[in-house]
Amino acid sequence: MRYILIVLIGFTFIACKNDYDKSFFNETLGLNIKSVESLYSWEELSSLQGEGLSIDIFTYTNVDDALLIKEPFIYPIDKDNKIWKTYKWSKEPKTKEELELLYNYKIDNSIVQEKINEIITLIEKGKNYYSYYAKEVDDNQISIELYIVDDDNKKIYSYYVSV
Repeated sequence: MRYILIVLIGFTFIACKNDYDKSFFNETLGLNIKSVESLYSWEELSSLQGEGLSIDIFTYTNVDDALLIKEPFIYPIDKDNKIWKTYKWSKEPKTKEELELLYNYKIDNSIVQEKINEIITLIEKGKNYYSYYAKEVDDNQISIELYIVDDDNKKIYSYYVSV
C-alpha cells in the first residue's frame, strides 16, 4: 500500500511539472503548443546570487491550424519587475553586442559549448523566432534569458546566463 501511494505521488508530481512547463510556454511566452518534452538540460550555478549558465532544449507539437506564436508583438509577457528588459519575438538576427553574454560565454565543457554554438547558429540564420529578457547595469549586460523556437525541427531552446 505504501509503495502504491509513493508511485501515485510521483506520477502526480510529474504530471504537474509537465502542466507547469506547458503553461509557461503558452501563457508567458505566447506559444500555441499542445505538448512539450525535455530533450536536453544542463545547469551550472556558481553562486547563490544566480550567477552561472543553464541550457534547456525541448521538443513540441503545435496546436492544429494555429499560429505558432499567438501575438509576437505582445509576447513574451514582461517580468513583474523593472530590472529586466523584454525583447519580443523576432526573426531578425541580432549583433554580438546585443547578445554579448551569449557570444562571449566560454566553457571548458565541449558538449555545452557545442550547444551554445548551435544556439548562435540558429539566431544568425534569421529564420527562427527568438525573444529574450536582459538585465543591464551601466549599459552592460549582466544576465540574459533567451528563448529560440526552431519550427523546422520542432525545438525550443532556453538559454540563461548571469555574471
